[in-house]
Amino acid sequence: MTHAHIIVTLLLALFTTQAALAYPIEKQIGIASGFGWTDTEFRDPSIDTFGLRETPSYTEVKNPNIPWSVYAGLRFHPNYGVELSYVSFPRIEFEKTLEQRNTNTGELTKYSVRDARIHASGITLNHVIYLPLFWNFNLAAKAGVLLGEVKYHDKELLQSPRETGNGSELVTSQSQETSTDSLSAAHLAVALNWRPSKNWSTRWQVEQVKFKNDGEKETFTQWYSSLALPYHF
Repeated sequence: MTHAHIIVTLLLALFTTQAALAYPIEKQIGIASGFGWTDTEFRDPSIDTFGLRETPSYTEVKNPNIPWSVYAGLRFHPNYGVELSYVSFPRIEFEKTLEQRNTNTGELTKYSVRDARIHASGITLNHVIYLPLFWNFNLAAKAGVLLGEVKYHDKELLQSPRETGNGSELVTSQSQETSTDSLSAAHLAVALNWRPSKNWSTRWQVEQVKFKNDGEKETFTQWYSSLALPYHF
């Protein structure tokens, strides 16, 4: 059993125990959407081997689509609850260029462009601590685990040398690769809630998840800011 599975088991045990002991229990459901951004760390260095130097470079990271989430929560106490959600984080898009040159002549020996599209999504289960403020406002801090997947779609344009009767020339080829990795990560969020009526409230939330693509030496920290109109019952 992995650490993530142990955490989920403990959280579910706490969920069941609290539900059995606490009364009355307030329930809420909601749909949220907003915008997101990504902090990216690229760790692929320039490499010198056998008289050749490979140099990577990257374009600006973009998040072109709209993230969204659905969630349900139980509040057992004015200051404590749990929340279960499904979150689709913003898609990550960028291009990585890799040049290989002869260190003596400066001649280009290989050139590739990787068009990367990466998307993380999954189920979160969080502890929620509520802090009452004023005028029916409260602040919520959330911590838990996200279990899901990361989908990678890489399209590569490669130019490599080929010998001809007149010397060498660069030949172009294209390839595509799609893969999916499981995702188990800590999930953190903070929310500001306003409760103007018994059954309805307004929620602004910022949440964060971090994951790595070890094969490409990349680390992504994603942020998702959302608005929701939760229904309480």
